[in-house]
Amino acid sequence: NAVDPDLRDFKNRGGKIVIYHGWADPGVMPQRTVDFYQEMIDFAAKAHGGDGAAYTSEYSRLYMMPGMGHCRGGNGPDQADWMTVISGWVEQNKAPASVVARSVRDGKTVTTRPLCPHPQVARYKGKGDTNDAANFECAAPK
Repeated sequence: NAVDPDLRDFKNRGGKIVIYHGWADPGVMPQRTVDFYQEMIDFAAKAHGGDGAAYTSEYSRLYMMPGMGHCRGGNGPDQADWMTVISGWVEQNKAPASVVARSVRDGKTVTTRPLCPHPQVARYKGKGDTNDAANFECAAPK
């Protein structure tokens, strides 16, 4: 069931899930994805009597993409190498701390930005090119 936050069976079988959604998606409301992820965390806390966020992060990550529309497009970085992210997690047990997204125009990368696992956000370090992911860090939202 696509709206059931109980993913224990999936996790117990070793499943890993990477969820991403564009903040500028006009068709599927991005807040609903954030709400569903929170429902996963809340369910885990009730079902296991502990830190639901820690339990959920063992098998899932949510990345919200600023400026991206429905799966692609928009004015923000809209491309990421999701297959490398998920294969690294599944095959090497390396959970993604962040993912670099990029905007490509006329065949050239013009912007890169780190995508941080929800609820973290990319925060500019205060110096350097704002189009370069290296000048950002993942941090708790203010």
